[in-house]
Amino acid sequence: MVWIYCKTSDDPKIVGEYVCNSNFGQKSENKSQVMKENENEDDCWIIQSEHPDSETSAMIYRIGSEIVIIELDDNCAANVIELLLKKYGFNKIKWLLTK
Repeated sequence: MVWIYCKTSDDPKIVGEYVCNSNFGQKSENKSQVMKENENEDDCWIIQSEHPDSETSAMIYRIGSEIVIIELDDNCAANVIELLLKKYGFNKIKWLLTK
């Protein structure tokens, strides 16, 4: 599991949509992931595969006024971290890997 901390005032939904659109395109016929609001938490979003046998890939939520956290499997973390570094810059992205 990887936790990515992103210093931004953007809403978690905007960050999640950026990650999805950058990885899979905005109007792809073969959408492999969609954004879905988590009903249990305010301002918490889930990126989930449309395939029925797939598990949740990432959860995105805000802590504080300037920090968005993305929790995701370590097998897809490199794609997300690279995108966030390009958009927000090196000084605004930190990550933590756990086993």
